[in-house]
Amino acid sequence: MTRDDRKLAELEKGLNQLRDDLNDLSKALNVNPRNTSLVIRRVNLMGRIVARQSSVEQLRGTLRHA
Repeated sequence: MTRDDRKLAELEKGLNQLRDDLNDLSKALNVNPRNTSLVIRRVNLMGRIVARQSSVEQLRGTLRHA
């Protein structure tokens, strides 16, 4: 396994963890939808997911062309 493959696996693992965290946070928001702290945390987490997904896609594209 190359260094880039390991990096991709690490990024994908982190992405899956972020998605799990988002699911947990969404469940908490379903219980208490007026909790602004949870709403802000959810929005921030969604931004981190988008950024991580972009990194994963960029690295996948690099690996395909290598």
